[in-house]
Amino acid sequence: MSVNALPKATLTVDLNPVFTGEKVTLTCSVESDRYWTEYEWYKGNAFNNNRLSQYNRATLTVNSVKESDQGLYWCQGIRNSRPTSSSISDQVTITVKALPKATLTVDTNPVFTGEKVTLTCSAGSYSYWSYKWYKDRSNNAVTQSDRHSITGDTLIISRVEESDQGLYWCLGERTYRPTSTSISESVYMSVNALPKAKLKLYPTSPYIGETVNLTCSVNSKSNWRYNWNKDGSYIPVTQSGRVSIRENNLTIRSVEVSDQGSYRCQGDRQHRPTSTSTSNQVSITVKALPKATLTVDPNPVFTGEKVTLTCSVGSYSVWTRYDWYKDNTFYQSIASQYNRAILTINSVKESDKGLYWCQGIRNSRPTSSSISNQVTITVYDLPSAVSLTVHPNRTQHFTRTSVSLSCEEKGNSTGWRLMRYTDRGTESGCVSYNGTIEGSTCNIRTTLIQDSGVYWCESGSGENSNAVNIT
Repeated sequence: MSVNALPKATLTVDLNPVFTGEKVTLTCSVESDRYWTEYEWYKGNAFNNNRLSQYNRATLTVNSVKESDQGLYWCQGIRNSRPTSSSISDQVTITVKALPKATLTVDTNPVFTGEKVTLTCSAGSYSYWSYKWYKDRSNNAVTQSDRHSITGDTLIISRVEESDQGLYWCLGERTYRPTSTSISESVYMSVNALPKAKLKLYPTSPYIGETVNLTCSVNSKSNWRYNWNKDGSYIPVTQSGRVSIRENNLTIRSVEVSDQGSYRCQGDRQHRPTSTSTSNQVSITVKALPKATLTVDPNPVFTGEKVTLTCSVGSYSVWTRYDWYKDNTFYQSIASQYNRAILTINSVKESDKGLYWCQGIRNSRPTSSSISNQVTITVYDLPSAVSLTVHPNRTQHFTRTSVSLSCEEKGNSTGWRLMRYTDRGTESGCVSYNGTIEGSTCNIRTTLIQDSGVYWCESGSGENSNAVNIT
């Protein structure tokens, strides 16, 4: 009797060892005969029923290997005709290795809006990894953007926003086995809002020349320094003639139209959070002061006349007083008597000529009007009623010649006489021993040296004509 050996079964494995998540294929081949109707698979000294129910063919494929798939495998071919089975194959041990572990770290957590945060993904072994990043869902991959930068093993998020808050994880990939790391454990990144800065303005609608105060307050934390912005431009923290910054207050004195604009503030400091949010916007609109107008009646004016200056303000009411100015100086002596809208000078003198302006003052805002237009008051001397004329018309005369001095009247003036001043004092002008008076004329027939002097005409009321020096 001859005994034949059963056909030999051989088991091969395409990948061994294999990493979790990979696909592995086991192939059972019988060396002779054909038509093996099914194949039985064994693992760990036990018939692999569940594998048999799915894989009774010559190949057994495990699509996503788990650690539980590690172990000892063998196979056997089965058919209906003799020989009804092959030999049992050699045993093959499949080794399952864990994927390299990916670890995700976040340098700052929680993070404040506007800050920069760096996420780092590291694999415990192997090299040449490229990394993928995911947020909230496994199919929500984080990609490059103007705020998201992926370089090597880092994801940098600049100018963090509240929408960046959430669960993050990472995964390493490469072209050769193992082609990926495990998925890292998820890390929840919290995003906190920056402390809020609030800007207040007083007064809300300033008038030209008033003082304006802006106050920047922060709802939490301490040790803040404050930056100020006007129309998007940084206002440096420097003192000037009108602008001063102290702690959280910006003060503008004698506000001008050029100070109009949109203002914001922001706090900063050395430790986190290093800044506040940018404050609400406050707009400064500078109003013109009520207009003061100065009128003068009459102008020009003659000495001795009365002149009236009127200061009128075009809007608002109840102006409690009026300030008057002359030649760039506060008109103190007049102001003590005339703090009303009308300034009257009853008997004008030559010293009253000059440049005048006025300003309205009151207790409630606006506390003053604009400074009025400037008006120059011109003062003329009253014209003399008589003038002195000399014939011949010269100031130097020779002795023993004739001279005629006449007080020539203007208008209805009467009672003029000729006067003379010499080293002896004031005396009648027609005292020469050979002088005669005809009406208002003094005729000196023969001049002498003692006839020299200053001559003028004088009225009974004390008015004087022009003076003539005769030698």
